[in-house]
Amino acid sequence: MKFPHSREKVERAMKHIRELNQLLTDFSTSNFYSVAVQEQKGRNTVCIAIFRHFSTTTSALIIGDALHNMRSALDLLYFRIFGEVTGKANKFTRFPIRDDRKELVSAINGGLKEKKLSNHRGALALRDFIVDDVQAYAAGNGPLWTLHEMNITDKHQLLLPVFKIMQFTGISLEDEDGNIFPADGQPYLTDDSYWFKVRDGKLKVHEKGRAATAIVFGVGVPLQDQPVVPALTKLAENVMGTIDAFEALDLSGFIA
Repeated sequence: MKFPHSREKVERAMKHIRELNQLLTDFSTSNFYSVAVQEQKGRNTVCIAIFRHFSTTTSALIIGDALHNMRSALDLLYFRIFGEVTGKANKFTRFPIRDDRKELVSAINGGLKEKKLSNHRGALALRDFIVDDVQAYAAGNGPLWTLHEMNITDKHQLLLPVFKIMQFTGISLEDEDGNIFPADGQPYLTDDSYWFKVRDGKLKVHEKGRAATAIVFGVGVPLQDQPVVPALTKLAENVMGTIDAFEALDLSGFIA
């Protein structure tokens, strides 16, 4: 059985992830900071001042769209295969994911009992595949459980990421004799400015360099502190792998 609509949903999620990555790239290469040499207490200090900020709200909206499409891919898959096998899919039919194995088994069995499918061989085979092969619970298939949890969270609050400047590279200075040299130092942050000391003498900025940036998931979510784009990409790959597994599953003997 093939699930083209589920694959299209994941591809749409990947489009959102690429959009988010491009948003970060565009900002990182934009003119969002200035570099100047200032004298403090008789010493030259390079000041990197941030005067424009990355939109974490826009990022959160894109993250939510990506998560929703991935979760929807699984629901479309399960609605299709459950309907084909039992003939009893309805608006409440969703891909089952739970915190632990026992809870997953109980949830599926409860749904089958309600639909009078407790002894349906096809439904039981599908249940066993989800529990034993896909392992749609936290300890069994962490990425699927993470997707499930974060999709729920996004329905109640924005998953605002944290913008981080990892480092500045390529900043160079010029002295009064025209000599150009790199501005080496370990910056420290105060408010929206980074500072580090450099050599004495009359200096000016030659090149303002580049900023290496990242957005990471905030506190309180399963992917806390992980870079957003790689983490979402791994989730999408896991969902595609799940679709592959279901397409390889032979339930032809149980089709209603």
